[in-house]
Formats: sequence, structure tokens, C-alpha cells
Amino acid sequence: MTGSIPQSFYQLTNLLVLGLDDNMFEGSINDFAKLNKMQKLYLEDNLINGQITEGLVSSGWKNMIDLDLSVNRIDGTLPPNIWSMTSLEVIDLHGNDLVGLIPEIQSVLSKLFFLAVYDNDLNGQIPESIKNLVNLKHFDIAATKISMPFPSAMEEMSNLMALYTGINGFGRHPVPSFLAKMTNLKELSMKQNQLTGEIPAFLGDLTNLRVLDLDFNQLTGTIPEELGELTNLDTLMLNRNFLNGTIPESFSELLEMDVLLLDGNEITGDASAICGNANMTSDINTTAFTADCGSFNPEIECTCCSVCCDDSDISCNNLDWRINLDGIWEYDFQRVVYAFSQEILPAGTKMDYGNG
Repeated sequence: MTGSIPQSFYQLTNLLVLGLDDNMFEGSINDFAKLNKMQKLYLEDNLINGQITEGLVSSGWKNMIDLDLSVNRIDGTLPPNIWSMTSLEVIDLHGNDLVGLIPEIQSVLSKLFFLAVYDNDLNGQIPESIKNLVNLKHFDIAATKISMPFPSAMEEMSNLMALYTGINGFGRHPVPSFLAKMTNLKELSMKQNQLTGEIPAFLGDLTNLRVLDLDFNQLTGTIPEELGELTNLDTLMLNRNFLNGTIPESFSELLEMDVLLLDGNEITGDASAICGNANMTSDINTTAFTADCGSFNPEIECTCCSVCCDDSDISCNNLDWRINLDGIWEYDFQRVVYAFSQEILPAGTKMDYGNG
């Protein structure tokens, strides 16, 4: 549906739940303050504009539980009282034009479990007061301008199940040590985060992981055998780094693997841990498996790769590979399937980033 929402609509002041998502509606977000009993508001994927003001929060949204305004045209800064909605469980603001800082979280919010602000122009650092979101499970700041360092409070975020920090203006830094305490993580994406050094062995202790995305960084050294302990993995992206050595034999235990990206490294040997060998077939059936197995003299021998790259082909597998992060309110913002952006990046992006 298209067009402006008529002002008479906002006379429905007893509304508790409103879903207008996935349309082409126009209008100002401030008009929704008139629906001041609203508890669950789903406006994602429309053309709603305006700013989230202190008055909007205090007069219109004091009872809010789910607030999904993602993929609209909302701009401006987040008001300081954004966290005063004490019943809030979900706030999804991704895909807008927000600027400025994430406001300080003045008191404990025990109900909030989903916070997504990715694909905005937010800047500054994650506030130390993030620790007041004591039951936060999904935290996504990817594709913003948020900067380092991470707050020390990240060590206290042990309830997190999904953490996305990719494609930010971070400086070079190692894989953060606070991840060792996040044993409940199911999804971890630090794509294009200027990660340096080796992949730490402690990641193998995060045995609930289903997604591990370290794509497009500057990681060196070998792939630790301990990653073979991640037997629930569906997706492992280690491509576009500077890794060497061989594919660990322990990878033969990754029977749930669907997407495995290893190209753009200096890994050698063969892929028998994934593909099997002459004496043993493999029980791993990947949908996408990439490695540097192209050319007449490949770096790695692979009999089951879906894409074989070569260092001289700068366009091979030069895809965005961003995971689909949209929460779905009909499923209580739980992921139903994994999907990935197949946007083609400019040729040479991989080389330019590596040299940067």
C-alpha cells in the first residue's frame, strides 16, 4: 500500500498493537505519539520520516514493548530518554539515517533483549552503561561509524547470543578477549573490523556458535584446530585474510556446515577434511565452499569446492556476504533462516583493503 496515512487514523487511541510493515506508507513518525497506549509498533520497510524526539518517547511510547522502525527515513539523533521505556523488549532502528551517539543507559533495563542500529551514521563509542542491558541477547552495530575501543563492560555481556560489529571505522586490533566469556553466542560477525594477529584458540570454546564471520580482516597465522569443536556451525567465513597453513583435520567434525569461505588466504594442502578422500567419503554437504583452488598450480586441492579462486583473479568471490540480520516480529525476532547479500563489490576491493 502507498500514500500518506490519514490523520483520522491516529484517532484510534485504544490501539495496543499495530503492524503496517512492508508497505510504502509516508508520514511523520511524530504522528504516532497520538497512539499513546501503543505497546507493539511495527513500521519497518516504509517511507516514514522525521525524528525520534524526547516528547515522542515521553508522551506517546511510555508503554512500548516492541518498537520496529527499521528501513525508513528517520534521521536526527537518538533522544536521551530513549531508554525510559522500561517495558521495552525490542528496539530495531536499523536502515535509517540516525546520527550522533548511543545515549547513556541510566538504569537497568531487564526486559530488553533485542537492539539493532546497524546501517545508520551513529558515531562515538559504545557506552560503558551498555552493561545495564543485563538480558540483552541480540546486539547489532554493524555498518555504522561507531569507533574503538570497546567498553570494558563488554565482559559483562554474557547473555549475548548474537553480536554484530562489522564494517565500522575501527582501527587495527586483535580479536577481543571479552569474547571468551560470551559462551552463549550463536552468531558472531566481525566482518571488516581491521582485526589483526591470529585467530585465538578460545573461540573453539564457544560451542553454541552457528555463525562465525571473520571475513575481510587482516588475520594471520594458521586456523586453530580448536575451531573443529564448533560442531553446531552452519556458517564459517575466514575469507579475505592472510591465513596460512592447512585446513585443520578437526574440520571433519563440522557436519552441520553449510557455508564455508576460505578463499583469499595463503592456505595450502588439500580439503580432504571437508570433501573426504579416496578411502572415506564426507558427511559434510556444503551449499557454498570456496577456497584458492583455481589455476594450474592451485594453493589448495579441493574436490568439493563450489567456487575455486586464484590470487590473480581479484573479482573471484568478491561478494558482500553480509548476513541477513532482519528480525521477524511474527517469530518474536528469532532467526528463521540464514541468508546473505550477494552484492558484488568493486573489483580490487579486496586488494585495496589488504594493502590499507
